Amino acid sequence: MRRWHLVAVGTAVALVLGLLVAAVVRDSAPGALPVVGKQAPALALPRLDGQGQVSSADWRGKPVVLNFWSSWCGPCRDEFSVLGRHAGRDDVVVVGVVFQDSPDTARRFVDDVGARWPIGVDERSAAAIAYGVRGLPQTFLLDRDGVVAAVYTGPLSESALAADLGRLTT
Repeated sequence: MRRWHLVAVGTAVALVLGLLVAAVVRDSAPGALPVVGKQAPALALPRLDGQGQVSSADWRGKPVVLNFWSSWCGPCRDEFSVLGRHAGRDDVVVVGVVFQDSPDTARRFVDDVGARWPIGVDERSAAAIAYGVRGLPQTFLLDRDGVVAAVYTGPLSESALAADLGRLTT
């Protein structure tokens, strides 16, 4: 009887652990973040250039490419060229959010690469927490109504971004 009890408890523990592992793996899959399909959190951050605020209230009506980055992050640096190609478009808004970086260092990097899109500073990580940022770089694509349409974790691919923006701008 005691042996049966140990087998039952062991099986129950294994089942619970298996369910926990399955939940973690499912939630870690690309595009499986809980914010996809939901209204994006409101955002109001001081601008890196000191010229007021970066505010989500100003973005309504156009798709938004919202990119969380740091100057010390190699892949973040690499994807600035992709962001720059879309920053000049009339039908899309590109916005950067400096995360876990000093404003002075970030400002020097932005000046060096010639980034010309609005960039906010997330000094207390409140925006990153609200958006569920899991690593850098991380980019959120918002539709015209401010609903999260896609999430890119890791380096931003020109082809993926262009395809998703094409879907949202037509």
